[in-house]
Amino acid sequence: LRKRILPISYRYLANDGLLHPALGKPQWILLADDADFSKGVQDAISAIFTDFDLLPEHGSLLTAVENWAQNRRDRSYLLSGKRLKRAEEWLSKVTGYPEKLPQPTPLIAEYILASQQAQNRNTRLKFAMFTAVLLVLCGLTVFALRQRHLAIEKSKIALARQLAAQALGHLGDLDQALLLTLEANRIADELKLTTTEFRRTLLTALKSSPYINTFLPGQSSAVNSVAFSPDGTSIASGGENGTVM
Repeated sequence: LRKRILPISYRYLANDGLLHPALGKPQWILLADDADFSKGVQDAISAIFTDFDLLPEHGSLLTAVENWAQNRRDRSYLLSGKRLKRAEEWLSKVTGYPEKLPQPTPLIAEYILASQQAQNRNTRLKFAMFTAVLLVLCGLTVFALRQRHLAIEKSKIALARQLAAQALGHLGDLDQALLLTLEANRIADELKLTTTEFRRTLLTALKSSPYINTFLPGQSSAVNSVAFSPDGTSIASGGENGTVM
């Protein structure tokens, strides 16, 4: 039934081989007539108040503490991970029943506390390193996105210039030239470019139109050049006779 048994001998066992081997294994408490009765009683009381399941961890901690102390309390001898967790559980159990044995020595308690502090310090250091790495990765991501955006923007500018150049090469086909230069100007507007490079291409295509007088009434001579005002609200044309409208 998993009950604790504390064997007590009130007389010496005969060495006649009649005692079952299993009964010879436990550590007997001697209370024979010629034995130290007071010591036997004290041993029985100590055994009653001892949690034998906690003794192996107690012995292990005593060894670890001794190594730590002999090596000038070097941090490399401190507990960590599962070993520290097991020691913490052991300390919680033994301190919950101060009337029972085993109990932690002051050095054991200090050893476990130092191990906890070292582990917390390592955890904070790892967290700081993780945060730093995360910030670097975020910075690299932002930089990569920015570079990608610039690359796309440069690609669109190159396309707009290509369309503008093609428009100038197709002035004989006004419709195609206008479509090409309009697309170039649409890309320029999308990129919010302030340059007049693409608008000049559009004006060049427009002034090649035989119907330019429809848009510029009053211009008696052929139109040689057309220009917009900086705000885009006014247009001026130059004719062969030097007039500007």
